[in-house]
Amino acid sequence: MQQVHVVLVFAFDVNTLSENNRTDNKIFDFMTTLLSNLSVDNRHGYINYRSPKNTYMHGMPVVKKDGPWPTDNCTTKMACGLPRAHELIGQDDLSNAIILLFSDGKIYTGGFFEGGEDYKSQVPVHTFTLGGDGNNSALRTIAGNSPGGEFHTIPAPDNTFLSERLKQELESIVTNAAAMNKKQHEAPVNDKEADDLEVLVRVEAPKPPQAVAIKHPPIDLVAVVDVSTSMSWLPDQDKEPVNGKKSRMEYLKEALKFIIDQLRDDDRLSIVQFNEGVKASTALMPMSGNGRKSAREVAKSLIPGGGTIFRPALEKAARILQDRDKDNTSIRVPFIVFLSDGEENQDSKNKTQWDQVISPDSKHSIRDVLQKYPVHTFGFSGFHDSMALWAIARVSGGTYSYVDQGLDNITDAFAVCLGGLSTVVAKNTTIALSVTAPGVKIVSIDAGGYDKAIKEGGASGEVRIPLLYEGEVKNFIVHLRVPRAEAAAGAQQVILTAGGTYVDTTADEHGASSTTTITISQDKQYQLCIQRPAGGDDSQQRDEAVLEQVTRFKLVSLLETELLPNGKELKREGGKWSQWLRKNWNELKNSSSGGLSSIFDKDVEVIAGKLEQGSGESFVFSYVSSQQMERATTMGSSGNTIAVDYKTPAVTKMAEKAAATKLPVEAPPAAPQNNGGGDVTANAKPYPAVAPANGGGDIAAGAKMPPPPPEETPSATDELDQIEQLLAGWSNAQRDLVKMSTLGHAQYTGGDQLLKTTFLNLSLQSFNQAMYQSVCQVPVYLDCWSIYIYIMSPNKRFLLSLLESFHYE
Repeated sequence: MQQVHVVLVFAFDVNTLSENNRTDNKIFDFMTTLLSNLSVDNRHGYINYRSPKNTYMHGMPVVKKDGPWPTDNCTTKMACGLPRAHELIGQDDLSNAIILLFSDGKIYTGGFFEGGEDYKSQVPVHTFTLGGDGNNSALRTIAGNSPGGEFHTIPAPDNTFLSERLKQELESIVTNAAAMNKKQHEAPVNDKEADDLEVLVRVEAPKPPQAVAIKHPPIDLVAVVDVSTSMSWLPDQDKEPVNGKKSRMEYLKEALKFIIDQLRDDDRLSIVQFNEGVKASTALMPMSGNGRKSAREVAKSLIPGGGTIFRPALEKAARILQDRDKDNTSIRVPFIVFLSDGEENQDSKNKTQWDQVISPDSKHSIRDVLQKYPVHTFGFSGFHDSMALWAIARVSGGTYSYVDQGLDNITDAFAVCLGGLSTVVAKNTTIALSVTAPGVKIVSIDAGGYDKAIKEGGASGEVRIPLLYEGEVKNFIVHLRVPRAEAAAGAQQVILTAGGTYVDTTADEHGASSTTTITISQDKQYQLCIQRPAGGDDSQQRDEAVLEQVTRFKLVSLLETELLPNGKELKREGGKWSQWLRKNWNELKNSSSGGLSSIFDKDVEVIAGKLEQGSGESFVFSYVSSQQMERATTMGSSGNTIAVDYKTPAVTKMAEKAAATKLPVEAPPAAPQNNGGGDVTANAKPYPAVAPANGGGDIAAGAKMPPPPPEETPSATDELDQIEQLLAGWSNAQRDLVKMSTLGHAQYTGGDQLLKTTFLNLSLQSFNQAMYQSVCQVPVYLDCWSIYIYIMSPNKRFLLSLLESFHYE
């Protein structure tokens, strides 16, 4: 016999429901059946509010017995009926009871609802929203004011049947409560019992054998970029740039250029431009042949203008990926990157309420669009809508990054993202969990931003990971209820097994692609065994790795449920919220049985500091995104550090490439006087080597040549453009070196001169050394052009061999 008493409280006007769709009646009938199956002595209470006469109906009979259901007039400060629910339960039965409170998401006034957020319940109160998010803050507070209460985001449907998710959630709450009540009235056998045994399930991306060269699957990437008027403004001000300063659009073009240069030949790219609608879009362009050149031309031609609406562009990006040739997409991995510098037009009827879209059971149609493909969002400047971009990423399974300091860092942000996208090794990974010992039950699973499910009343569960990048590790916490066992003291017991499946996305050294489904066996390698100590032996302590992940999930939950809903207020009143965060984090640590890891204390201080500085809103959203997905995000700038940044080796390498393409802010140093034409060493300051007067011949090391005519000296802008093109050539050369003995050429027009830069006879090893070790500047004058070439050089000999390879024609 499992005894538990339940009171259903419907804290909204049930008269707003049609007779054919009385959600309260459907929930009541389901609960009656559930409780009667557990015990014939269970009692089932019911409170609902009716507006026409300001009355409420209530009662608490034994299940499967009719009423009575008396109706009384509402009085003042009824706290959503919670005090009345306690009266129905009775003082003697409070230890065996729970309250389930349902709201329709609207905020009501009047005596029945007054005082709900201030009421301190003596029994667990589980709160549910049945539609909309308007009252979620109050529901969270009500649940938080009760012992063991919880706010649930699974609403009831609008059809004549309850959703399976809601049924499972209600059944889990009631059966767990009944099990706890049963435990409290049973004497121990000889082993101790765990109310909450926390188990760490760690998933590591499959690693290819070292002896086998593998190829990652090609990607189909849709870059959705904001080209509204604000993209023509200064990075930190809403006005046009002057005195040679760059606009937001110019920084974006540089970042897009980096993506285009880093994509592989078998990757494809589409660019969607949007303002208040879709301004222009391209098909998926292969990065081989003329496709890369075409993509560069599109990026170069972006022109700002118009307002800002997100939804049409997101729908267009999804259609581009959905309309792909199905025969050509089985091995391709689709992604969307979405960048915006501002908020949607406030007066537009097409503006989306993104705070409502985030609810897992929201019926907003944009959720169907977002859940098709992962969308990685990027906030650009300090004026973007962090709530909207986080919601888009959260619903789609992407990440949210932002740059508000030094907008050239947007290239770094793209690099961090691209480093992961280009190294997918597995997709559709499902981790299956199964309990094996009698009475053991999966109570809950902490899975962050990944889908999870508990099945068979807690006997099994699963976590689904759509994509895994090479080198990634995912951590999940499974909460088990482990009953007392009748085994002898010291005996071991297998209580949980883990297995699953994933699709291998890699190709072998011959280019043969794999879409094989791999089964992860549930053998002894993936079994959890625990030793059952006798009596009061408390020698089993939580492992530090488990404690770290438990702490991570508790911090993320605190931030997501309490801080994020405040949105813009985090920027306006950052000081208040920083104090709140420090206070509540300390209280959470002190109240947690077994304590929490101190590894995230630094993160809390960083977040609090950002809040105090007025930049905490975007930082908190991006931090939560990173922790939920266990993937690297850019939080304002690359200099922001947190406890775990989740950068894989491939992500780090791509970020280094982005850093290598950046030009120093300072002007190049002046040439030294009377240097005598000596050699350039790795640590020496750069000096000018000038082209011969006749315009031909090799540039000899240390040769002195006349300077170009002063009247033809180019502008600083022209000079930077040439530098930018040359650096792109370096990036292309590195990618193509393996395939080509001649790396190609970059063209620069200076007067009537044509420069062809050809890198000959360079091994991959020496090229990589040149690119990544030490930096020096080599100015080369050709007629009227002064170009500073930034390269990495390990020694003087290699540097001079590069100088000697420049020719004039």
